[in-house]
Amino acid sequence: ETATNKLVAGCTGTIIPSTVRIISSYAFNGSVPEELVIPNSVDSIASNAVSGKALKSLIIGSGLRKIHSSFQNTSITSISVASSNPYFDSRNNCNAIIEKSTNTLVVGCPTTIIPSTVKSIGGWAFDVNRDGFNGGRIVIPESVETIGQCAFQGCNIGAVVIGSNVSVIETDAFYACGSLVAIYALSRNPSDIDEEAFAYQPNNNKIYNSTTLIVPVGTIANYRSATGWNKFSKIIEGDVNTMVEGMTITNEPLVYRVTSTENKTCELYGTTGTVTGNLSIPSQVNGYTVTNIASGALRDQEITSLNLPATVVSIRRNPVYGCNNFTSVTVDAGNLGVGIGLDVGLDQLARCRFQNLKGASQIVDIVHAVTFLCFTCILND
Repeated sequence: ETATNKLVAGCTGTIIPSTVRIISSYAFNGSVPEELVIPNSVDSIASNAVSGKALKSLIIGSGLRKIHSSFQNTSITSISVASSNPYFDSRNNCNAIIEKSTNTLVVGCPTTIIPSTVKSIGGWAFDVNRDGFNGGRIVIPESVETIGQCAFQGCNIGAVVIGSNVSVIETDAFYACGSLVAIYALSRNPSDIDEEAFAYQPNNNKIYNSTTLIVPVGTIANYRSATGWNKFSKIIEGDVNTMVEGMTITNEPLVYRVTSTENKTCELYGTTGTVTGNLSIPSQVNGYTVTNIASGALRDQEITSLNLPATVVSIRRNPVYGCNNFTSVTVDAGNLGVGIGLDVGLDQLARCRFQNLKGASQIVDIVHAVTFLCFTCILND
């Protein structure tokens, strides 16, 4: 818009001119470049201005002074702000936008490391890339006092550490965080929080009923009597190293999920990015034995073959669905049996070469009607 130097519509090929002052709502509505550079001339980005999964990197110029819930549904994992910007910064290369005057984190992403100087997490701050956390952990440092409304709404985080100085958690701060399995609350004298801070849906207490709240030793009674915290059904004592079932362990480029804390077992659950070539699964990760390959764990990856350790006893449905170059599985000769669950569409695993199964090797051709198979492995001659 020439009269106001406002950008009203952009696309994948847009390079924002240095004369633009305002980026309007829905300017990039699904069609965005992979890297978006906001020039120094831009001083305001409207709410809901940018959305689109193609966007991975955001660079903010020196002139920006107004921003509010401007980015949604992207794949952003890299954020930087010009060091000369007087209003915002991305201190310590934290991959976030922080308002200098209030030390409020206003935009964050899955790779954000919240600096120890931040006082509050702004409303809708992590709306940028809800799906990119892959069940990982967010650490809210001791400096933070307030977590704003919908700050982590819908994010697929698996665990959150809440520093001991957080005294305000506003409504829907963790709304619909369905992957949340553990909350580490570090305060020994918890303040009352909004009763809907961890709501899942209206009249749905999924998080309160299924997520484990881990509190300092000797403080369960304090949490049972604090508004908001007292809605959690499962409260245990522990520290930030306490593991619960369903938590994830990242061992780049793979992500594992704890299946039993008592037996110290886990399963291959997903990836942190693209995996190529031959992939070997370890028998243990961080002291947890790998016993399963979860459904869709390696979906759409570029792997060609898979080496399984002797500890893996089960492969769930669709583990390599969409891996079009996948041709073979090698099972450790010490493995006594692998149960494989299959369903329609699992062409890659159903027609690959298995090593160490009923002899040195054989081609396994499985019709789609088969839903469960058990192969017995023996030592090669």
